[in-house]
Amino acid sequence: MPDLDIQKAERILIVKLSSIGDVVHALPTLVALRRRFPNAYIAWLVEEKSKDIVLEHPLLDEVLIFPKEKWRRDMKERSYGPLIREVRCFARDLRARRFDIAIDLQGLLRSGLMTWLSGAKVRVGFEDAREYNHLFMNRLVHSDRNGRHAMETYLDMARHLGAEGRCTDTLFYISPAAREFAARFLSESGAGEGEPLVALNPSTSWQSKCWTAEGFAGVGDALWERWGVRSVLFGSPRDVPLIESITALMRNRPIVAAGQTSLKDLAAIVERCALFIGGDTGPMQVAVAIGTPVVALFGPTNPRLTGPVGDRFTVIQKEYCCSRERRNKRVCATHECMRWITVDDVMAAAMQQLREHGKLGGGKARPVKPPLHEG
Repeated sequence: MPDLDIQKAERILIVKLSSIGDVVHALPTLVALRRRFPNAYIAWLVEEKSKDIVLEHPLLDEVLIFPKEKWRRDMKERSYGPLIREVRCFARDLRARRFDIAIDLQGLLRSGLMTWLSGAKVRVGFEDAREYNHLFMNRLVHSDRNGRHAMETYLDMARHLGAEGRCTDTLFYISPAAREFAARFLSESGAGEGEPLVALNPSTSWQSKCWTAEGFAGVGDALWERWGVRSVLFGSPRDVPLIESITALMRNRPIVAAGQTSLKDLAAIVERCALFIGGDTGPMQVAVAIGTPVVALFGPTNPRLTGPVGDRFTVIQKEYCCSRERRNKRVCATHECMRWITVDDVMAAAMQQLREHGKLGGGKARPVKPPLHEG
């Protein structure tokens, strides 16, 4: 056991590298640690793709970027000399910060190595971590993962250090600059001040977690034609072809934000929306964290483990194919568990959320003339 009085810890490192949804899930742990150690210097080590979640966060003193993709390219190109020098420099800078405690919430080989390289006196990891991660730790935490949400397992780390927290303590930070971008983008896209909007996020990291393009197009049309609510379609630059295929199926013209926003910008626009509809993916977790009501479409993954938390969501999941056994399949031959979700299923859940949270004035449709789809 390391010789350190935990109560006197002054410098703490959180290691949670990715993915976007997982980093969001770790935010309550940050809140708990800051509450327990109000005067400590707290830093977070994160990968480039997820950095926007924690950059400028008011509870953090520093955000350190783990250059995973750069090092991977160097490995692929066999640039071993520059890579070794970069790793040494990175490790030296990390160790120079003299952390007292490092908490590895990732539980993999690379995160364990970074935790060890930090030189922290106390290195806390999960007892059941993968890839020999435990070899880099000197304190191991037992966490019962059976049926418990990922947020609860991360909070077990904070509890080990005497901190307490709740899954709903997300405190997602949206910068003034991102809010200014959202206001400008929506205005330039023709959205009126106070006009109700619904965010649609069709893409996910796994093909098996994606709902159909026809389904999203049908929901987008129904939102406008029944209630006069315009859709905002989100996605990364690589999702643009998918978004274009959805808009081509729609009778009405949505606002397309795909490929035009950073993660911070996406959060600021979603904050302006009355509802978020999408699959088990990072942007859905962002919507939950900022308090936007959510309709979450689940297939092969288990919403009890990674789904939304709180009281502003509805999960839709059909008991078919791989979803029956929650096998977390990246590829599914039949795609039944997503195909059996209907437009009516989603619209009923959307109406429930919009009515419960007062976004449609009781859910009465407004008499509107749908805009024609251009082209």
